[in-house]
Amino acid sequence: MGSLNEDLKNNIIHNAYLFCGEEDYLKSHYKKRFTEMIAAGNDMNVETFEGNKVEVGDIIDAASTAPFFAEHKLIILDGTGLFSEKGKPLADFMKSMPESTVLMFIEDDVKKTTALYKVIKEIGSITEFKREGEKSLIGFAKNIFKQNKIKITEKDATYLVNNVGDDMELLSREVEKLISYCLDRKEVTAADIDEICTKQLSVKIFDMMDYMSVKDKAKTLDEFYKLIADKEPPARILGMIARQFDILLLIKDLMGRGMSKSEIMNATGMSEFVVRKSMGQCRHFSIRNLVDGFYASVKAEEDFKSGLILDEILAIELLIVDVTSK
Repeated sequence: MGSLNEDLKNNIIHNAYLFCGEEDYLKSHYKKRFTEMIAAGNDMNVETFEGNKVEVGDIIDAASTAPFFAEHKLIILDGTGLFSEKGKPLADFMKSMPESTVLMFIEDDVKKTTALYKVIKEIGSITEFKREGEKSLIGFAKNIFKQNKIKITEKDATYLVNNVGDDMELLSREVEKLISYCLDRKEVTAADIDEICTKQLSVKIFDMMDYMSVKDKAKTLDEFYKLIADKEPPARILGMIARQFDILLLIKDLMGRGMSKSEIMNATGMSEFVVRKSMGQCRHFSIRNLVDGFYASVKAEEDFKSGLILDEILAIELLIVDVTSK
């Protein structure tokens, strides 16, 4: 992101941009900032193509026309799925397209071996936005509070991030809710976070797995019943428990090979939040425990779907009792 900020600071415009990765908040943030810089407030010179049904010929036609009383014309290509053979004609066109044309691609996943990716790398700028680490997220939240003249301690900012998770869009929304709630007091506390913020399902599952990992049956069941009270579908809960056991098996194996947290993040592509929480849980499980837990959770799903167990809640209760009793 450093190079992007330098380009914005120095008004440097490339002919092609690719913003990809799983962090939607940052993709949206830089899309807005570069659109403002390139279009200079003239919406007549901005054209957007969305979805994977766009025609390459239409994009080439739009990119071939000159800007209207401006230096640049911006073509935004959002989630078009052109990083495949379908995008090759566009890649060929880009090698000699007008200097006044700027193409901005917004994608989640891209194939780096495609002709389109290679030509963007050659003539433009590529930035992959991954999930931010806990330290960055805490700084991000604190900065928004500071801009709004609201105080929050480092401890409470950490508590907020650990409750909301590592999605910056969700975190920014929760911060805005807290700002509105605490505007009169100009200070946010942990009690305010508990009162106002919505804890994400993935974070709630981590809470439940924390207790399951230390064989605390009562607290594991308490967390499960909170999920049911929050109207979370039992099938979804069961699926996420199975998924977490699968993640723990992978991370336990990598820890056994001597990998550090950062090495596991690089090897798996998982965020710091997921890896850090999972490594803590792994220390309380043996490989045998994790294998048993994974197969037990998969079997619980199969038993319900096949009709052997008619009550999903009962299936999860039995799973919790089984795992926490070993």
